[in-house]
Amino acid sequence: MACTKKSANMKLRKSLTVTAFLLFVNLSLSSACFVRNCPTGGKRSVLLSPLQPARQCMPCGATVGGRSVLGVCVSENTCCVAHLGCFVNTEESKVCALENHLSTPCRLEGPPCGSDGQDVCAVEGICCAGQNCRYDAQC
Repeated sequence: MACTKKSANMKLRKSLTVTAFLLFVNLSLSSACFVRNCPTGGKRSVLLSPLQPARQCMPCGATVGGRSVLGVCVSENTCCVAHLGCFVNTEESKVCALENHLSTPCRLEGPPCGSDGQDVCAVEGICCAGQNCRYDAQC
């Protein structure tokens, strides 16, 4: 009977080890962060080769005087539109939440801006450092 309990304990230990390993793998492949603010090696990095360029961030927009004006999503709740500024948690920025469901990360494709040149022009007149955007004449 002692051998049976020992065998059962070993099977249980092995089963728990396999379960813990699978849980770890699942969590490491599904870490959550917005596609523009992930740490190096973060979300989906195993799926991208260094040669594969990131796609442009999703377009969003506003209606001004009955006319649609396009902007770009800079986070899951922020849409920046040239000459208008950024819309945060508004009707205009709702589409940006879809970025989190896409399988590849995006990158703002504007020229560098900011005092150190490390930030990116999201749209004309607006410079972004991560999710923080501001008016900037360089853009």
